Amino acid sequence: MGDHILTSHACELVQTENRAVHLLQYDEVGVANVQKDIGHLHDKIRAHSTKLDEQGFEETSEVSPEWITLFVGLKEAQLRNCRGLMLYQTSRLERIQEMCMVYGGSIPKEERQQLAPHEKDYEKQYGKLLRDYHAALFMPTDDGEAPPPEWDLGEHLEPPVPNKDLYIQVRACEDIGEIATSNSGTVTIKRGQKHCVDRSDVDLYIRTGKLTRPVGDAK
Repeated sequence: MGDHILTSHACELVQTENRAVHLLQYDEVGVANVQKDIGHLHDKIRAHSTKLDEQGFEETSEVSPEWITLFVGLKEAQLRNCRGLMLYQTSRLERIQEMCMVYGGSIPKEERQQLAPHEKDYEKQYGKLLRDYHAALFMPTDDGEAPPPEWDLGEHLEPPVPNKDLYIQVRACEDIGEIATSNSGTVTIKRGQKHCVDRSDVDLYIRTGKLTRPVGDAK
């Protein structure tokens, strides 16, 4: 079974979130599916490891290449699912933060209905931090001047500039399929294609020979 099948729920979850212009309803079913996939992979990895222990191998060199390939594939799929789920949750929390800043500490009721219970708690606590900060920043002066009635903490914030040193160009040595990464979004990797991605997202694939740095670009 290909890695892309073992991670299809996570990829779908991340893709839907990335394509959304507005805050969507929290996908409880999608999250539950990814959690089931993670648990299923965990059970397969444990059973695979137990079988190896029962065979009594003492040296890594005694393990067959087929076993190593299967084990690494299962671990990679489990890691991708975990990172996809984390990416989905983090993306939604960042949307909530932005909306709290725009709307003065609390998001509109219709948008709040899209949140999961734990997200509502987060929005409440984050909003309180913003309001407390605003109250401390715009405290009345000695002459009794009141703080500004409207505010936007994000008004003068500059968008973050990505560090280009963290991004590298890689070439695919084989078909990997669609993967959900923490910093480069969802990437579909096919043999022979080049991609510019965050170094931390592809270190494992470079070490296992699935991706390589083009000649003259490796450092």
